[in-house]
Amino acid sequence: AFHLLRPAISVSVPPAATTTSLGAIRCEGKTYQLEEREDSEICTTEVHLNPDRSVLVGETDGPYFEASAGEWNVAPGTNDFTMRIQKRFRTGQSSTDMGEFAFDVYRVYRGDMVLVGDSVAITGIMTDDHDSDKEVGFFNMIDGTDEKDGYEGRARSLRST
Repeated sequence: AFHLLRPAISVSVPPAATTTSLGAIRCEGKTYQLEEREDSEICTTEVHLNPDRSVLVGETDGPYFEASAGEWNVAPGTNDFTMRIQKRFRTGQSSTDMGEFAFDVYRVYRGDMVLVGDSVAITGIMTDDHDSDKEVGFFNMIDGTDEKDGYEGRARSLRST
């Protein structure tokens, strides 16, 4: 079972009665390849957008993270996409003056959804969750659902405490 650390991440989700009223493109229940371009670094990470608006973050070729949590939303009647992801990293060594410690990185992804053939693609900018005006990079997401089975078993979630 996955438990998301919801208090640290806030996404405005419309009331349940309107959550099924998205734009023409449906993105929920799919696994995507998320390509992030931040500074001179590029990494690809698997993400799954659950129908309950949570995000499961899986395998990556970027920095190893210990756990993650996320939420996504589409503005009603549009294809305007927003996703927030929190990743927890652990580093250091207990035998040093600095010791071992954990820190969280928050990113907000804002973009537009389009159909590329039968697949959903989302492209936009990434910002720091604590400073939404500070653009930190760009992202692309392409639907890779047909290539992935059993995705939820590979995701690492932040555990509620």
